[in-house]
Amino acid sequence: MTSSIQYDPNYIPQRGDVVEINFNPQKGFEIKKRRPALVLSPFAFNHTQEVAVVCPVTHTDRNSEFQVEVPAGLSVNGFIQAAQFTTLNWTARRIVHWTHLPDKTVDIVSDIVEAIVSGDEHDPDYIPVRGEVVEIEGEPEDYDRAVVLSTSSFNYWQRIFTICPIIGSSNSSVSSKFAVEIPNEKDVDVKGIILADQVKSWDWWERGAKHLCYLSDDTVNEVSAIVEAIVWGA
Repeated sequence: MTSSIQYDPNYIPQRGDVVEINFNPQKGFEIKKRRPALVLSPFAFNHTQEVAVVCPVTHTDRNSEFQVEVPAGLSVNGFIQAAQFTTLNWTARRIVHWTHLPDKTVDIVSDIVEAIVSGDEHDPDYIPVRGEVVEIEGEPEDYDRAVVLSTSSFNYWQRIFTICPIIGSSNSSVSSKFAVEIPNEKDVDVKGIILADQVKSWDWWERGAKHLCYLSDDTVNEVSAIVEAIVWGA
């Protein structure tokens, strides 16, 4: 599902654009290969950070409440997989613009993403759980710790979870606008900075997620609020 449209080095993606981008490297249930994707993050964010929050588009109907069908009559067709929204470097992946979706469709996708990261929990029996800090096999290699934003029921049924990576607090290149420093809390053994602008939808089983500790609701909600602002174009 690729296009013959030529790469334009001057193009900067904006919220609502459908673009062609490479989702590899991939593991397990993560959607792979170069394919169309919906951009959720706003132009200013994409421009300054040189990454964009995107949702892959597939031909396959997964019969899932976490997907949205692309409206008819456009140059792309299929299903937007909101459960696998992820942050990708669009400059390095030679992004190509295809078309633009109606605001109504984009808002529906954002609603689904917001529900995932806001922690609306219905079944607390499954793990990984929202607010958990896990050790994980990530790319790049320094993305080996992360905080879980999605709920345990979502993680169980999708076998994908939504996370934001944690890096050492000594990294001076981090944008403070999109970063949350882990406070000194009782029973929290992990220190560092949570990168809310690097949200990932990853296969927690294949990436060997291992429990480290839990963060406070206040910290997790602060990260979720930043992610929600990005995907709503704020």
